[in-house]
Amino acid sequence: MDLKVLTRFDSDTGIFIKEYFGEITIKDLVCSWEDIIQKSLIPANTNRFLISYKEATISFSTKHVTEIANLYKEHDAIFGGTKIAMVMDTPEKVIFPNLMLTQDINFMLNMFNSMEAAIDWLIS
Repeated sequence: MDLKVLTRFDSDTGIFIKEYFGEITIKDLVCSWEDIIQKSLIPANTNRFLISYKEATISFSTKHVTEIANLYKEHDAIFGGTKIAMVMDTPEKVIFPNLMLTQDINFMLNMFNSMEAAIDWLIS
């Protein structure tokens, strides 16, 4: 299955939602964020992000965590001081946000099994 990335902004909650479907590489992850940022798809002052990997297969390793953290740091004007919820369904996926917490990141990060739980945390 080819990678599909869906994004939307929920104006009721102020949450920018990004969902991955299919196999995702580190290049896909970085390029998808760069594309979203370049196209100014994230409304100004967005401070809540929900990223779902439930329908994705992650095809990169834990050694890429620093690269992912650096991506967020490079775009601190967008991600700094925000809340980011990641929805993941397997231990193999959960390791990535857990390792992100060991990086010097400037946002709150939490992991969830469902979109509903992630949204509850984001709006609390």
